[in-house]
Amino acid sequence: MFKFIKSIFLISLILAHFSINGQESEDLVQLLSKAKSDTAKLRILVLLSDACELNEIEQYTNQAISLADKLLKENKFDKNKILIHKATAINNLAFLNHTLSRSDRGVKEYKKSLEIFEQVKDTNGIIMTCNNIAMLEKDLGNMDLTFQFLDRALDLSIKSNNIEMLQMTHTNYSAMYVRMGLITEALEHAYKGLEIQEKIGNQYGKGYALNNIASLFFMQKDLKKAEEFFLKSLEVRTKIKDEVGVSTVYNNLAKVYEEQNQNDKALEYYLKCLEKRNLIKNREGVAQSYSNLGSFYLKVGNLKKSKEYYQKAIEIREQILDKEGLANSYQKMADYHLLTKNYTAAEQYGLKSLKLSEELGFIGNIESTANVLSSIYENLGNYKKAYQMHKLYILMRDSLFNTETQKNVLTQQINYEYNKKKLTDSLQFAKEQEVKDLAIAKQEAQLQKEKTQRLALYGGLLLVIVFAGLMYNRFKVTQKQKVIIEKQKELVEEKQKEILDSIRYAKRIQDALLTSQTYIERNIKRLRKS
Repeated sequence: MFKFIKSIFLISLILAHFSINGQESEDLVQLLSKAKSDTAKLRILVLLSDACELNEIEQYTNQAISLADKLLKENKFDKNKILIHKATAINNLAFLNHTLSRSDRGVKEYKKSLEIFEQVKDTNGIIMTCNNIAMLEKDLGNMDLTFQFLDRALDLSIKSNNIEMLQMTHTNYSAMYVRMGLITEALEHAYKGLEIQEKIGNQYGKGYALNNIASLFFMQKDLKKAEEFFLKSLEVRTKIKDEVGVSTVYNNLAKVYEEQNQNDKALEYYLKCLEKRNLIKNREGVAQSYSNLGSFYLKVGNLKKSKEYYQKAIEIREQILDKEGLANSYQKMADYHLLTKNYTAAEQYGLKSLKLSEELGFIGNIESTANVLSSIYENLGNYKKAYQMHKLYILMRDSLFNTETQKNVLTQQINYEYNKKKLTDSLQFAKEQEVKDLAIAKQEAQLQKEKTQRLALYGGLLLVIVFAGLMYNRFKVTQKQKVIIEKQKELVEEKQKEILDSIRYAKRIQDALLTSQTYIERNIKRLRKS
């Protein structure tokens, strides 16, 4: 996780100010020796503080900070750019102290860096530092502060559309929810982070996200899937020489093999993890390895070694104020004393563990401790408290492992597989699911086609009905018009008949009043003859 965070520290710096992303530490050293200006030296020193090994970080960050202060006093260069370099160097120094479990120094330096980034209004720097402070506050057991800083980082990442910082924030949320036993929320953020990391090619983030997803499967007792994702994470982290990440995966694989009763293989990975963590001087990680080895030896019946490793873990965790680790160590020591029938000591350690676990809100720790305390009180004859602790254990266990949660895990996994076009690191069953997905798609296409055909048919019928209605309406109008015309025709004929009758009547009257034509002609002939 820490190497992943460190790898992101200089994204904005590299993109905006320098074009040698991907250079090895040796190449940067050569560039530093050839640099002629102080501003160029400052840029290279900051890059070196990111690319170098852990034991070299302090050397390069201190040089960068001193040079930045010198350039600020000269007041000849862009003040904001110099301040961004200085803040980034301080952030890398804080990362070193975080890794080495020097928490107080780490918090102080992170906040100093945050103040500078806020001063120059560097959104990338603010988001990055908020994430880093959140993870350090988590280690110190300050959960409210952890989520305050994560919420701020998420809000700024979304508003600024900063994909790199968004994926880092999702990944850190996932790590928090894993510890709190909120599996659905953890898996949702883990897959969001992984999808973004796949798109942008962030190998550190990808390795961390794969490890988180594997941890979720481990919590759900799906050991096969857990091993698969842990090995994917190991492959990625080994390629990029992420020593902290590699040691984490060694530890997690050991747990998987121990759960499968492959004790030789489990011990091999526990020891490889311890060796790696001692090499990089990661005290928090060393304490975790001691704790896990103590549990392993307790399981195989070597009580002497078990207590020895448990005690070593507690000593380191008390020194570095690792509350999460102490809650776990106290619970394991309670378990040890329960097994050796020292019930008074067992109760003391159990109550210390329960108090810390409840303060942190870590459901997994509460579950384990309540289970141990239930057995302790049963052996002490305090059945009321034994029953209370058993109820608490059942409540925590059911919240971690239930049908609905398993269903949500599966749903999230399927969504991840098929919302992406193609992940280079997909699940083993992806091809089978892809075939099923294609079959479903074909069925849906066929149904859609049939639906379209039905709609076309219904549309055609509707058009026929509408046309028929129009034709019928036209027919009715024509019929009405025909009736009107017939009536008009009858009326005209009637009028015509009346006119003719009038003419005939007038003619009859005329004929009656005038001498007939025959009479006139006869009298004319008679007069001619005479």
